[in-house]
Amino acid sequence: MTRDRTRRAAQIAYALSVVGDRWTLLLLCELRLGVQRFEEIRSHTGMSSHLLRNRLRRMEADGVIERRQYHARPPRYAYVATAMGQDLDMVLLALHRWGRKWGEPVALQADAHTYAWVLARHCPAPARQAAAPEACDRLWQELDGGAGQDPGATEQSASLDDRRS
Repeated sequence: MTRDRTRRAAQIAYALSVVGDRWTLLLLCELRLGVQRFEEIRSHTGMSSHLLRNRLRRMEADGVIERRQYHARPPRYAYVATAMGQDLDMVLLALHRWGRKWGEPVALQADAHTYAWVLARHCPAPARQAAAPEACDRLWQELDGGAGQDPGATEQSASLDDRRS
């Protein structure tokens, strides 16, 4: 029994060593939404060039993403999720659901260092202005293959409304 617990803890520790910093999942989300070039990623995330370069190199070394050259002179690269990175789609979906259920609307827009910030960036402008995370379905649709709205959205919206009262 103790050996199983130790193994499970080691597996979680490994996963967190790869994706547990505050930027990796945000970057992966951008890549999965089609933002793949360095300057576009930097613009969408607000990261410094130095930090972004280091984080992309680390993600590439960990096997989560790969770099593909799209221009020879000067050399320019696009970044794409590998199979390992694509396997994290369910983690992104789980965080999306959690953020919709428990996120505070003001925090969703104000904190550019959270997963919720990425969600707010992909909502239609009126939803961003109204700080209504329940109106944002693009990420869900992108990661869920366009199947439709998050099935828990109504319950999650009600939960968020209850907490506001």
